[in-house]
This record gives sequence, C-alpha cells and structure tokens, in this order.
Amino acid sequence: MKRLSRRRFLLRCGATAAGTWFLSSCTGDLKSTEQFQKLADVNSTDIPETNQAKLGLIASIESAPLIVAKHRYFFAKYGMSKVDLLDQSSYKRLCENIEMGGAKDGLDGGQFLSPLPELLNEGAIAKFNPKTPMYVLSRLNAQGTGVVLSQKLQKFGITVDGSFLQPILYVTKALGKSFKCAVVSRQSSHELWLRYWLAASGIHPDRHMEMVVLPLSEMRSQLNSDKIDLVCISDPWETEIVNSKQGFTATTTGEIWENHPGSVFAMRAEWVDRYPKATQALLKAIMEAQMWCDRPENYEEMCHLIASHIYPKFKIPPFKEIASRQVNLKSFVEKVKGKFDYGDGRTGRNSNLAIKFWSNEGISVSYPFKSHDLWFLTENIRWGMLPPTLEVKEIVNAVNREDLWREAAKSLGVPDTVIPATTSRGIETFFDGVQFDPEHPDDYLHSLKIKNV
Repeated sequence: MKRLSRRRFLLRCGATAAGTWFLSSCTGDLKSTEQFQKLADVNSTDIPETNQAKLGLIASIESAPLIVAKHRYFFAKYGMSKVDLLDQSSYKRLCENIEMGGAKDGLDGGQFLSPLPELLNEGAIAKFNPKTPMYVLSRLNAQGTGVVLSQKLQKFGITVDGSFLQPILYVTKALGKSFKCAVVSRQSSHELWLRYWLAASGIHPDRHMEMVVLPLSEMRSQLNSDKIDLVCISDPWETEIVNSKQGFTATTTGEIWENHPGSVFAMRAEWVDRYPKATQALLKAIMEAQMWCDRPENYEEMCHLIASHIYPKFKIPPFKEIASRQVNLKSFVEKVKGKFDYGDGRTGRNSNLAIKFWSNEGISVSYPFKSHDLWFLTENIRWGMLPPTLEVKEIVNAVNREDLWREAAKSLGVPDTVIPATTSRGIETFFDGVQFDPEHPDDYLHSLKIKNV
C-alpha cells in the first residue's frame, strides 16, 4: 500500500480547514489499528520513543476524550498503537496505581479530577504519603456534573439556591441522625464544587452534614436505600438516577460556575521526561478526540461508546433489575445537547451549560489554565485540607505543563487565535456573585464567610 503524506491523508479524510481533523469518514472502514497506522504516516521526526502507555480512568462522560481516542484510532494515528485504558474502581485506586507506575504493573497516567495531580506531586492526599511527581497536560472537559438529592427531598424546592436545604439539616441533626453527602474523592473538584454550593447557601459542610467517599457505581444503590442523601455525580450516572426517579438534580455544576474546568489528563513526570515525542503523540490524539466529541453529529456515537464502556463492567443484578440498570441512551444524548431534565418537574435547554470538550463559546476548554489549578488548591486551603502556608503558585508552575499543550496545538495547526494568550483565564464569577481573582487568591480566601481557616 502506498504511504500517504499527512497532508494528503487529511485531505482524503475530509479535512477542510485548520482546526478540523475529524476522521469519521475514514476510520469506520478500518478493520484494525495496524491498517490505520499504514495510512497515518507519522513524520519520521515525530515517531514516538514508545508506542505503549497505561492510562487509568473512571468511566464517565468526563473520560470521553480518552475512550474516543482509543476506539476511534486517534492514538494509533500518532503511533501510539498500544495504549491501554484501564478502568479504576476508585480515585484512591487510581492514585495508588499511579504511584506504582506502569513499569511495575501500575499506571503511567490518565484521567484525574483536579487538583489530584498536584496533591500527588506534593504527597498531600489524605492518608496517602508517597510523593509522585506529576505533570498536568490538558483539560478533558468543562461542566458535565450535577448535585443530585434523594427523591424524598424533592418537595422542598431545592435548586441552585440551596438555602431550602437548611431546615432539613437542622431537623435531621435534632433527630440525632446524619445527613450524608457522597463524592468520588476527597479534596477533589467534585467535593469542592459541592462545598462551594453548600457554603454559598449558608451551610457549613463540616458542621451540618457528613461527607463520605463512594465509587460512582455505588452511588445510585446507596441513594435508593437511603444510606446517603446527596451525591455530586457525573453522567451517565446522573441521568440514570433521574430517569429511574430515585433522585433529582438540584443544580448542575455549570450553574454554580459556568464553563468551569473539569477533569484533566495527567502523566507521571518521569514518563513525560523520558518519552517527550510519545507525550506529544498522546496529547495530539486526545486533542483531536476532544474536537470530535464537540461535533453534534458525533454525540450519539460518543454516548454509545461511553455507555458500552461502563455497563458491561457491572456485576449482573437479579433478572428483574437488569433493565433498570441501563441508562436511557436517548436521554443521555439529549443531556449532552443541553436539554436538562432535573427530575423534579423542571426542564430546560441551554447548550452553554452542557458538557464541552474542546471549546465553549470560543473559550478554550482543552487548554490547562494555571489559574484554574490555583482555585482548586486555594479551596483545599479554605477547608483546612492543605496548610495556608503552602506555596500554591509554585506547585502549579511545577505541575502544569501548558507549554506542552501549546507545542501539540501548534503541531496540529490550531490557529493562534484559538490558543490562549496567557496562562490565566482571568477573574472567575460564581453563581452567588463572588469572584476569584487568580492574581490575588488570598483576598478571595479572606472574603469568604464560611471556611475552616
């Protein structure tokens, strides 16, 4: 088979302009990764030092770019033909396997909630002492998570204004019971968004409730059995809970902080330093996958890939429950399009609040802004999870490798107008009007009324 230049290959696949490299017309006919590589003619100067990488993920909508990069052959396109996507039962397990490293049957990198890579780098995760040098290479998504409450609380009218939750907490405490909130990892973005929403609603999360950690796959059953009252959860799990009428969405995290940063793609620093070309290959594959994920014509296939990746992993329940364990694919796709069914009678359509992977209204999603990493670490300090003396800016500068993202973007031909000019997205405004100025994180911290510091 005659090898094609990269330019001719892209033209044959239908690339029509800079920034559009989607291969849907080509990859569907390929029967194997090897066939794809024969077509994909990686420039000899860009051949990766290795074609292997072990990447961990927690299967959810946030892991879509990794799943798509694997199954739509974007990894193979750049010479990374042996990328293993390894499902992790929990973020605790993910961090443990990262500490082991791929050479010791662990992981080389993967999908993380912020600021877990920075905490791993500093050995600052609770009950996890080893320091594992890490690099954050890109953001995987923006938005896509919800605060879901037990169906029994629906009648109290709890929305993005969570103040109606206050009397419920007082009564629960007076009865000697505990109101339990579940997150997938302590110190992570899911917990920090939830804590922000509660505090903005006048609720101190450490005084009025109990925070517990649960795997995504267990949240629905625990919610249904009244063992927990509230979860911060991603799709398709959120859609599954709402469709089954076991819970309702009080608010999406996009309503709490519009266009907020989601998960990150991060690798062990030693792997990146050892394989710089392979790192660029992984980055370019994931970035192309993110562009693919943002195309409306690909939503249904993306959701199918995610659902197929998740549900076969379940332990088979009793026969009568099997049908109820499957997410409604149509509802899942509609959610990605921006059609929200909160499960309490409220519905709405707002594509700006839906999950995004490459960009949202011209604002880069994929680029890893350092200012966002700074907020996550500052919130950890706010809740007493990190010492106030911590040099957060130094940590962010050491871990965030936005320079490698820029290198990959330029190699892909991403227009300069799409590449952020600075490492800060500027002042961020939350739903309650509070602002975070990354130039003055201490001022933000001092202005907050509810905190542990």
